[in-house]
Amino acid sequence: MLKDAIVAARFNRLTCVLATAFISLFFAACSEKEPSSEAEGAVVLSDASPVVNLTLSDRRAVMSSVISVIGDPDQFVKTPDMFNSPEATLRGLAVQRGGIAINAPAEQIPVEIRLHQSPPSSRTAKFESVIETTLDVDSLLRIGLRPSDMHAIKLTAGQYRIRISQGPEIKTEQDLKSLHFVLELWPSDQTGTKVLKQSRLRDSLGQPGMIDQGV
Repeated sequence: MLKDAIVAARFNRLTCVLATAFISLFFAACSEKEPSSEAEGAVVLSDASPVVNLTLSDRRAVMSSVISVIGDPDQFVKTPDMFNSPEATLRGLAVQRGGIAINAPAEQIPVEIRLHQSPPSSRTAKFESVIETTLDVDSLLRIGLRPSDMHAIKLTAGQYRIRISQGPEIKTEQDLKSLHFVLELWPSDQTGTKVLKQSRLRDSLGQPGMIDQGV
């Protein structure tokens, strides 16, 4: 009986080791295949197709969501405290070279992405806030509310300016129900973040509003 128990214990231990090894190999294989599968399902953003429209949705969000726009995952790290700086808090925007995070007071958000070859004309009147910054792109632009539900958009690799416009201009609480974003990109070697227009109101979360400023 003792011998049988020892054999059974060794068999169970071997089974656990093999199962662990298999799981590790499985996830390693998935990690290696992820970039190619991501690219295969990507929408193309080019001169021939310069506009992409998305609706981002997260039913688990409570009143507010964070839109991640990632051009180079190696240069972007999303952390819980990324909105803690005064600039990020006031702008509702956390900026890194490889990506940006946008604080959006909604759970379902229409987003329009536009590609330009030169800086587009500014249309601040119809938006609540308009901010420009720099974004490095490695050939895929990834956008979404959660890591498991990112949309991939093919884009020529390089450095871009990205203009984030949040509309409509908020005059009443009802306007928050029409919240949408327009993201405009164009190739540029310009760096830094510039605020073209920023809200003077407080959003639905009671966060400080913005004042018009240039940075």
